[in-house]
Amino acid sequence: MRAGQLVSRSIRSSFRNRLRTVLTAIAVAVGAFALALTAALQTGVDNYIDRQLATVGAPDLLFVTKDAHADTPADEPRDYEPERSADRVQGRDLLDDDDLDRLADVDGVSWVQRTVSLATTWMGRPGEDRFVSRAEGNSDLINADLAAGTQLDLDASDAQVLLPVGFLDRFGFDDAEGALGEEVIVAVEDYEGVEHTVTGTIVGVQNKTLQGGSSTSLALNTAMTEDLFAAQNTARPAGIENSYLQAVAGVDTEASSTSEVKTALTDVSLRGQTFADQLGEFRSIVAIATTVLTAFAGIALIAAAFGIINTLLMSVKERTREIGLLKALGLGRGALFLMFSIESLLIGVVGAVFGIAVAAGLWFSVKPWVDAELVGDLPNMQLLIFSGTDIATILVTVVVIAVAAGALPALRASRLDPVAALRYE
Repeated sequence: MRAGQLVSRSIRSSFRNRLRTVLTAIAVAVGAFALALTAALQTGVDNYIDRQLATVGAPDLLFVTKDAHADTPADEPRDYEPERSADRVQGRDLLDDDDLDRLADVDGVSWVQRTVSLATTWMGRPGEDRFVSRAEGNSDLINADLAAGTQLDLDASDAQVLLPVGFLDRFGFDDAEGALGEEVIVAVEDYEGVEHTVTGTIVGVQNKTLQGGSSTSLALNTAMTEDLFAAQNTARPAGIENSYLQAVAGVDTEASSTSEVKTALTDVSLRGQTFADQLGEFRSIVAIATTVLTAFAGIALIAAAFGIINTLLMSVKERTREIGLLKALGLGRGALFLMFSIESLLIGVVGAVFGIAVAAGLWFSVKPWVDAELVGDLPNMQLLIFSGTDIATILVTVVVIAVAAGALPALRASRLDPVAALRYE
């Protein structure tokens, strides 16, 4: 029997009992459906995070915080130290000027920039309504994901602002382009309760990101930050020292790697994270979710594999006399094995293609709603991305499982004794 005839006969045989074959293919499709959605979710999230990292463009920056209790597990309370109580905010240790000096002395650190905390009282446009929100200082150290305008200028002497897209409506702007060049006033109070204001120019409008931070608050360049911080510290009592939630350190990558500097920081009770580390926490959460979904998909595929075994064993039993006749006419064991393997391959391919097609079709039908309601605030995020590599991998995986499942029935068919098979009733 020629190869074409063998394939044709396998296809016809697969659909002799259409209901049984279709139900088995649907079982395969369920597993492929789950795998396709899981892979698309992982690809979509990874793509968004990679784009965020590319936009920020700061692989050699470390965000440094105090780590004075590194030996205490995160889920246990720390020992009370009265002399340090003033140096904490919500249980988090603050940096001081001595910490900044130690940070600057760490091998591989080329520069250090403190990140000050601004207690803003209000903000708004000149002569317009006033609003209460946070202002993130020193936001010019990394790039923002912009909807319009330009990045903050680290070397600028004039006060500059990035306005979050979520502020446009409340601040009276019709769109992002219309906000560029306008002024924003930020107010703080000093230690005596006297109000001080600094006016900055909007140079850009930034999109919301997964990290939050300055993408959901007013972002200020270093010049405006220092003006507000100096005003905020007016009339500061002599006994109160400067303290900072974090600092940013530049890594001299020619002298030391980022990982080496992070290790060295722990020796001086400091902790450093890159921007990738911060987004990596979200990536880890998604990875856990996709692992669980992949496990469910694997269970579905295992169940489908047993379905294929059952379907083909029943087919072997029903076609025993036919198999005996074929062997009597000269069809060899290898050809019979191949014929039943083709049937299992066909079930796997049909199920995988159907499952992937349903997953993609379902996603594209609900994508407009998802984009508007779930990820509308993250304009560059595609929650699911069906890549060619993922689809090919799923197809190969499902087909391999299907062919492996069909090996037992195929082997049983190839080993049937032709005389006994012809006598089978």
